[in-house]
Amino acid sequence: MNGAVATSPHPALPRTALGAWNQGVGRALGTFYRRAEIALVPLDRARRAWLALLGPMGVRLVRDRELRVGVGALAAVLAAFAMACTAPLTMVVAGPLLLGLPHVIADVRYLVVRSGLHRSPTFVWLTVPPLALVGFGGGMVAGACAVAGAVIGARAAPGRRAAGLTAAALLAGCGALWSPWAEIVFAHVHNFLAVPIWVLWRRGRDARWTAFAVIAFLGAATVIASGLVDPWLASGGGVWTTPLDVDPVAMASSIAPGLTWQTATRLLALYAFAQSVHYAVWLRLVPDEDRERPTPRPFAASLRALRDDLGGSPTALALIGCAGIAAWAVLDLDGARTGYLRMTLFHGYLELAVLARWAVEGFARTDRGTIAPGPAHAG
Repeated sequence: MNGAVATSPHPALPRTALGAWNQGVGRALGTFYRRAEIALVPLDRARRAWLALLGPMGVRLVRDRELRVGVGALAAVLAAFAMACTAPLTMVVAGPLLLGLPHVIADVRYLVVRSGLHRSPTFVWLTVPPLALVGFGGGMVAGACAVAGAVIGARAAPGRRAAGLTAAALLAGCGALWSPWAEIVFAHVHNFLAVPIWVLWRRGRDARWTAFAVIAFLGAATVIASGLVDPWLASGGGVWTTPLDVDPVAMASSIAPGLTWQTATRLLALYAFAQSVHYAVWLRLVPDEDRERPTPRPFAASLRALRDDLGGSPTALALIGCAGIAAWAVLDLDGARTGYLRMTLFHGYLELAVLARWAVEGFARTDRGTIAPGPAHAG
């Protein structure tokens, strides 16, 4: 053949089964994302129509991130307070099924990926395995080990590291001695963790909006906990009533076991309120703070940014999981809620572990604007 090298008449065709698989997955993901972006177009149109109705204020909200975030934070607190005082049981049940998995995805995205912790070998090997054990019965003890791993992997002065490890040991002791009571208390406390995380994300920004939102949040929580809204709760047709197929006695036992009905009602409303604000922080406020551009992205661009951060396949699986939880809830509400909680138990301890690492390392702002622990957050 005069020394010519034989070539395939179809060089684009895969030569192996692995190549065929990769091409098939690539085509499927491309189709999935194209259809997902088309499905998001009506949301962009609705947002544009709403901003147009607001007139000059709508223009200011688009251009001024500080105003947008501040108004959004106050609106989230007020809306959560109103709903918690009227339909807390519905919020506690429906909220996790609709917003729970998206907010866990945001947890991982902003606390781990955007902060660079996924590139830290110490975090991967010392924190991630205990977090995985939480969902397999490890409970608070495994969560405390994750916190300890985050502290050990931090670059910090010996005194700060010792303080962090002492706190992790105390957490493990509570989990070992008083489980499941300690885990119920942590479930309530966890709902409040998002607020200090958001405050840290805002370091260097307008402190007035931060103060307004935090004061409103703490004030509303105090009003609920003090019993000032008890008459409102009692006159609302019964806060333990819901159109969902839920046993109110079982729910009361899971949120406030062994307490009087009045105390359980207050805790239910407080839990619903803090949980709603928690979701707002992760799904609305932190993304707006972290984004490089000061104006909101189109929803399709937000999807592309999520895919860039997490990867094409993980993002697609996460979105399919969100739809799957919602569909499961239609068929079996209690089973879906139990399944969601089991799958995502780790995320509260993830938030606590990252906060502990930040606390012992100190805080710094990356060039993207994301709050991250010290100069060693990726190391």
